Amino acid sequence: MKRRVLLIAALGGAAFACVEPAAAVGEIRGMFLCPSPVTANDLWRDVVDVGSKGLRVTFPMLEKLAARNRCEFAASSNLKPIKFVAGQFRLRDGAADGWAHPDYYIRYVNDWSGA
Repeated sequence: MKRRVLLIAALGGAAFACVEPAAAVGEIRGMFLCPSPVTANDLWRDVVDVGSKGLRVTFPMLEKLAARNRCEFAASSNLKPIKFVAGQFRLRDGAADGWAHPDYYIRYVNDWSGA
Protein backbone atom coordinates (compact mmCIF):
# COMPACT_ATOMS: atom_id res chain seq x y z
CA MET A 1 0.00 0.00 0.00
CA LYS A 2 1.45 3.36 -1.03
CA ARG A 3 1.68 5.98 1.71
CA ARG A 4 1.82 9.66 0.85
CA VAL A 5 1.48 12.77 2.91
CA LEU A 6 0.04 15.90 1.41
CA LEU A 7 0.85 19.24 2.96
CA ILE A 8 -2.12 21.57 2.88
CA ALA A 9 -1.43 25.27 3.42
CA ALA A 10 -4.01 27.07 5.48
CA LEU A 11 -4.44 30.56 6.84
CA GLY A 12 -2.19 32.16 4.23
CA GLY A 13 0.59 29.66 4.77
CA ALA A 14 0.77 30.27 8.53
CA ALA A 15 -0.29 26.75 9.48
CA PHE A 16 0.16 23.39 7.81
CA ALA A 17 -1.75 20.17 8.32
CA CYS A 18 -0.22 16.83 7.44
CA VAL A 19 -3.10 14.79 6.11
CA GLU A 20 -2.88 11.19 5.00
CA PRO A 21 -4.89 10.72 1.84
CA ALA A 22 -7.66 8.14 1.94
CA ALA A 23 -5.60 6.06 -0.48
CA ALA A 24 -3.13 5.44 2.34
CA VAL A 25 -5.76 3.71 4.44
CA GLY A 26 -7.07 0.89 2.31
CA GLU A 27 -8.13 2.65 -0.88
CA ILE A 28 -11.28 4.09 0.71
CA ARG A 29 -12.68 6.51 -1.82
CA GLY A 30 -14.72 9.37 -0.45
CA MET A 31 -14.67 12.15 2.10
CA PHE A 32 -16.42 13.38 5.21
CA LEU A 33 -19.35 15.68 4.45
CA CYS A 34 -20.76 17.99 7.07
CA PRO A 35 -24.36 19.16 7.64
CA SER A 36 -23.58 22.88 7.24
CA PRO A 37 -20.88 25.31 6.09
CA VAL A 38 -20.16 26.12 9.75
CA THR A 39 -19.48 22.49 10.71
CA ALA A 40 -17.39 22.00 7.54
CA ASN A 41 -15.23 24.96 8.55
CA ASP A 42 -14.99 23.63 12.10
CA LEU A 43 -13.81 20.22 10.86
CA TRP A 44 -11.09 21.74 8.69
CA ARG A 45 -10.02 24.08 11.53
CA ASP A 46 -9.65 20.98 13.76
CA VAL A 47 -7.54 19.26 11.08
CA VAL A 48 -5.30 22.32 10.76
CA ASP A 49 -4.99 22.59 14.56
CA VAL A 50 -3.85 18.97 14.85
CA GLY A 51 -1.43 19.35 11.94
CA SER A 52 0.04 22.56 13.35
CA LYS A 53 1.10 20.57 16.42
CA GLY A 54 3.27 18.41 14.15
CA LEU A 55 0.94 15.41 14.15
CA ARG A 56 -0.09 13.53 11.01
CA VAL A 57 -3.86 13.41 10.62
CA THR A 58 -4.58 9.73 9.97
CA PHE A 59 -7.89 8.42 8.71
CA PRO A 60 -8.95 7.15 12.19
CA MET A 61 -8.10 10.56 13.66
CA LEU A 62 -10.07 12.27 10.90
CA GLU A 63 -13.03 9.98 11.71
CA LYS A 64 -12.97 11.21 15.32
CA LEU A 65 -12.71 14.86 14.32
CA ALA A 66 -15.56 14.38 11.83
CA ALA A 67 -17.79 12.69 14.41
CA ARG A 68 -17.22 15.58 16.80
CA ASN A 69 -18.45 17.93 14.05
CA ARG A 70 -21.38 15.67 13.04
CA CYS A 71 -19.81 14.99 9.63
CA GLU A 72 -20.42 11.62 7.98
CA PHE A 73 -18.27 9.70 5.54
CA ALA A 74 -19.58 9.65 1.97
CA ALA A 75 -18.05 6.75 0.05
CA SER A 76 -17.97 8.24 -3.43
CA SER A 77 -15.57 8.93 -6.25
CA ASN A 78 -17.81 11.47 -7.94
CA LEU A 79 -18.47 14.30 -5.47
CA LYS A 80 -18.83 17.63 -7.29
CA PRO A 81 -19.32 21.17 -5.97
CA ILE A 82 -22.81 22.53 -6.56
CA LYS A 83 -22.71 25.61 -4.34
CA PHE A 84 -20.22 27.84 -2.53
CA VAL A 85 -21.42 29.53 0.67
CA ALA A 86 -19.44 31.10 3.53
CA GLY A 87 -16.16 29.83 2.08
CA GLN A 88 -17.34 26.19 1.93
CA PHE A 89 -18.37 23.87 -0.91
CA ARG A 90 -21.66 22.03 -0.95
CA LEU A 91 -20.87 18.70 -2.60
CA ARG A 92 -23.16 16.14 -4.17
CA ASP A 93 -22.89 12.98 -6.23
CA GLY A 94 -26.58 12.10 -6.59
CA ALA A 95 -26.85 10.21 -3.29
CA ALA A 96 -24.40 11.93 -0.92
CA ASP A 97 -24.89 15.60 -0.13
CA GLY A 98 -23.02 17.81 2.33
CA TRP A 99 -20.47 20.53 2.98
CA ALA A 100 -16.65 20.53 2.99
CA HIS A 101 -13.80 23.01 3.11
CA PRO A 102 -12.27 23.76 -0.33
CA ASP A 103 -8.80 22.57 0.79
CA TYR A 104 -10.29 19.23 1.85
CA TYR A 105 -12.08 18.91 -1.51
CA ILE A 106 -8.83 19.67 -3.38
CA ARG A 107 -7.09 16.92 -1.38
CA TYR A 108 -9.92 14.53 -2.30
CA VAL A 109 -9.67 15.37 -6.01
CA ASN A 110 -5.86 15.16 -6.07
CA ASP A 111 -5.81 11.82 -4.23
CA TRP A 112 -7.80 10.17 -6.99
CA SER A 113 -6.31 11.96 -9.97
CA GLY A 114 -2.86 10.62 -9.20
CA ALA A 115 -1.51 14.12 -8.50
